[in-house]
Amino acid sequence: MYPLSLVLDSETRETHIYNAEGELVVSIPSDNVSRTWPEDSDPTRVVLQLDLLPAEDVEQYLYTEERIEETLAAYASRSKKPSKTSDLVMRSVAGTTNFGILDFTRLTNGNFRLTVTNGTDVAEVYSYTVDHISTATTNERVGTNGVTNIVTNILWSPVSPSFNGIESEWECQTTNLALTNGVGVWEDSNISTNDRVRYYGVVKRADSDSDGLSDGEEILLYRTNPSESDTDDDGLSDYAELVTHETNPLDSDTDRDGLPDGWEVDYGLDPTSGLSSDLKAWYRFDEGTGVAVSN
Repeated sequence: MYPLSLVLDSETRETHIYNAEGELVVSIPSDNVSRTWPEDSDPTRVVLQLDLLPAEDVEQYLYTEERIEETLAAYASRSKKPSKTSDLVMRSVAGTTNFGILDFTRLTNGNFRLTVTNGTDVAEVYSYTVDHISTATTNERVGTNGVTNIVTNILWSPVSPSFNGIESEWECQTTNLALTNGVGVWEDSNISTNDRVRYYGVVKRADSDSDGLSDGEEILLYRTNPSESDTDDDGLSDYAELVTHETNPLDSDTDRDGLPDGWEVDYGLDPTSGLSSDLKAWYRFDEGTGVAVSN
């Protein structure tokens, strides 16, 4: 993030832009437009502070080719008067089962309000937060009017990994956002000062493979297959591995002892702890029959 300070020169009416170190970056000439200010006000004493994010860091997550094409098509359609009802353009998220974030607004209390639209199902909301730490620098500047302005710049530096789409470590914020007449509103109140960047994802609450984990959990939290109840095919459902046995649902042999997790559970062994050397010497797992045989 790049902090900037904007200061108006009292005589020339130029806008001076300073960086975090108080160095002048550029001066923007006055636009020579007369403005009416409240009585006794002095706009040259006002310092506007901005935090800039590089476009390459955020633009790829804000737009997609499909959305851009849809938007251009919608504008093209609006440019001509429809001749009949069938020519009217209906704007919605593609498909009636998909969810879209219609709007998100920062409230005066610091919370974020998300408005989700399309469909009548229940939605789950997930988020990924890029936490930052702040560093303050203070600079004194004497304006052309002789008044000393003290400007404090706050530089925020990220301490969390940058956003990496679905590969990021998402958090589940709510699993029960009901949509009424196709619209649901959810307010995020779990935001701290250091939460400078937050991404949201909305998923229809469903359990396609009936394994006890929602599709959103499998896709965003655990990376398991939402259409397969046993992703690693070891005889234990993804839910059983994560909740009951605390094994790895993406590895059929969590403790790497040569015996599948499901088989160890069936025979009363601990799938998270390797077999003792004595037991390994007596048994081996036969993949052809699916049973342990003596050596």
